[in-house]
Amino acid sequence: QLQLLAATPASYKVTMKDPSVPIAIGKEIDGNLPVGGSAFYSFTVEPGQLFHANLASSKFVPQLRLYDARGTYIALSDDDGKEGRLTHMTLSGGTYRLQVSSLGDGGGGEFRQSLTETKVKELKIGAKEKGTIQPGATDFWVFTGKADQTVFLNVRSAAFQPTVSLRSPDGLHLDADNKGNAATGRLSAVKLPKTGRYTLWI
Repeated sequence: QLQLLAATPASYKVTMKDPSVPIAIGKEIDGNLPVGGSAFYSFTVEPGQLFHANLASSKFVPQLRLYDARGTYIALSDDDGKEGRLTHMTLSGGTYRLQVSSLGDGGGGEFRQSLTETKVKELKIGAKEKGTIQPGATDFWVFTGKADQTVFLNVRSAAFQPTVSLRSPDGLHLDADNKGNAATGRLSAVKLPKTGRYTLWI
């Protein structure tokens, strides 16, 4: 919704367009940011993709903002003064957008933008896998399930008590019956609502 308010009668013209430039995952692009301005880049993702965006500049303090397919703001980059870095696991598919700007919106100049993807580990139903996780981090696994299929998830560790979250192909968080304890780890059962690719967050 756009609201215009004028103290006296006036003529005006309103235009609307998408300023975002398509960017391919796995490629770097160079750009030039107007002082106090923003640049937008768009890319298409599927649920369960883990990607990394990086913005580097020697002319300004870089900052990245991420918006999902509905235009909802979902993430802000970390920065060290020279690079803005952002890592995100997609919950839903569609066209996402990255906004390139300077910290405080006061700078501008040349920059380099890159977008890469980390392949999430595949977990086959009936198989056992091992993983390693850093303190405070999240590990991801994906598996393909069928509608109305019941799966049992068992995640255990001798080093910590696991916290497990399961996401459906459309990004919804699925509740599971947790019947685990410190000895067995996280043991849960869930009936899958649809056929597709499910993401396990540990």
